[in-house]
Amino acid sequence: MVHIQPTVRTLAILIAGFATSWGLLNTLGSRTSPENNIAMVEGVNIAEQPANMAVPPEQLARTDYTDNTIAFFEKYSAGDLVTRNEFPHIQINRYQPNTISIHLERVALVDIPEKLEPDLELSMLSIAGSSEQKDIPNIRILLEKIICALRRVWIEELHLTAIYMDQETTSPIGLHTPLCLFKALDMSHISGPFLEWFCEVVDLGGCTEGIEVNVVGCNTPSIACLNKLGISSISNLNISFLQNLQHFDYCLPNSAADTCELKICNLPRNIGVSAVVAKSLAEGIWLNVEMDMDIWNIICSAAKRKIGVLEELTLNIVFLEDLQADIDPGVRRWLELQAGSIIFWDCTKEKMLKRPFFDAVVAWVRVNASGVMDIEITGINITTDPELESLWARTPVDVTGLSNLTTLEVLGVDVPISTNANPNNPNNFN
Repeated sequence: MVHIQPTVRTLAILIAGFATSWGLLNTLGSRTSPENNIAMVEGVNIAEQPANMAVPPEQLARTDYTDNTIAFFEKYSAGDLVTRNEFPHIQINRYQPNTISIHLERVALVDIPEKLEPDLELSMLSIAGSSEQKDIPNIRILLEKIICALRRVWIEELHLTAIYMDQETTSPIGLHTPLCLFKALDMSHISGPFLEWFCEVVDLGGCTEGIEVNVVGCNTPSIACLNKLGISSISNLNISFLQNLQHFDYCLPNSAADTCELKICNLPRNIGVSAVVAKSLAEGIWLNVEMDMDIWNIICSAAKRKIGVLEELTLNIVFLEDLQADIDPGVRRWLELQAGSIIFWDCTKEKMLKRPFFDAVVAWVRVNASGVMDIEITGINITTDPELESLWARTPVDVTGLSNLTTLEVLGVDVPISTNANPNNPNNFN
């Protein structure tokens, strides 16, 4: 997992587009058609394709929708659509490796086809509003028609960026369209009313594969609407930079698997999390987790257990007291963290990493993750207190009780450690 430190590091990624991805499918030939992986498309139940069925051809056969599909993408995503042959025998390649980008402020309603080429497979479809022109005329009608046109198109990743609606624009809601999305839904820099509207009009309930969901940079007070998408399995979840969020009220439809990743960062402090939602996040074991420390405490307290992490846990410390918090009297009864590596980001306002922060990290690890192998303390635009560096130079840090610990790194420098308890060691944190 690519870890993003809040503030400068995360904002840099946000400006770059918030496009997150955990890889594409390894083999295109083994993938079945949209009808076979979507339980219900346009009201028709469709069974899984037999495993011995022939691999689909590289090009799609021409249909009544071919020319309109080509015309639309050539006008609004010029050069990105891969085709073969010449007019009037032109064919569209079934799989499209290029990102198809549609900018709503440029699209004329009359140019949107009633239906795009069925069985077309898009590796990535990006639909963007305008960061400068928030009010796009007829934006709801444009989006409704585009969504309807996509109802028989395979989409690996759908990115929705800089789309703004107000409450009046989103009403009335007149459709509920199943989409053949099977990899990732990425929504960034969007308005709360648009998020609510999109979740109302799109049905992802027929998708059989786990879907990655990213909601980054949205002014919504609630994310409960994500449940309306009907997603049956989440592969990865990223909820970040929702500064108006009052409750983390999205309940995961499935327990985490050890191939899944979770990121919850830059939410308001003391956010509400119900026990039901907390347990949905803490059930199972995630591969990697990145989370603000205060949110980690809230979720673990509500769930009465730690969030399971298999490989790497990243905790962003904005306030030192969050790291020092005794989040539950029964904390020592909770399951031990399995994470092999833990990264602590010093996001406090301090410009120098001092001993209280370092001591709190070691104490937290002793209580919560005594089996950890690697500990890293890092930050941005901060330095290590010279007195702390001098102490490490004289005496290794006593890590008795952390029997698996092999590396303790602070701001890129390996700190000497010792497992031999010495009561007179000034670096003894027992």
